[in-house]
Amino acid sequence: MPSPITAQTVDDVYEAIVAAFKADMDANQPAVQLGWENVKFDPDEAFPTYGESDSFVRLNMQHTPGEAGAAGLGNRYFRRTGIIIVQVFTRANTGRARSNAVVDSVLLFFEQTSVPGTWFRGQSPSEAGDDGSWFQVNVSAEFTYDTLRA
Repeated sequence: MPSPITAQTVDDVYEAIVAAFKADMDANQPAVQLGWENVKFDPDEAFPTYGESDSFVRLNMQHTPGEAGAAGLGNRYFRRTGIIIVQVFTRANTGRARSNAVVDSVLLFFEQTSVPGTWFRGQSPSEAGDDGSWFQVNVSAEFTYDTLRA
């Protein structure tokens, strides 16, 4: 569990997770293109020619209902929870090896990476299948962080 409780904003936590995820993917899966929610990413532009090892991921963070409690000295703490979904895309009809390698890297990120003030649990892959061009597996993980408000 994170400690001590600090006055983290939603943006603080999002940016810390994104920075840690990008650093991890750059180190462990440097050929994988990264896409972010609400930022344009077109796989046809990223991969103008077909390659069997073409792959990209897109990270999405969604909050779910949290809870509040007293922290003392006029402060209150708020526990924020949610789910991160990393969509993993590899070329369709090229087998599972590339997809499994990227999925394993994403799972290891959630299992082994420390993001200050935030913790992950319940990470799991879920195969979505292919659309003819791309094979998709979603890796989800629950996250929790606490914040302090006056």
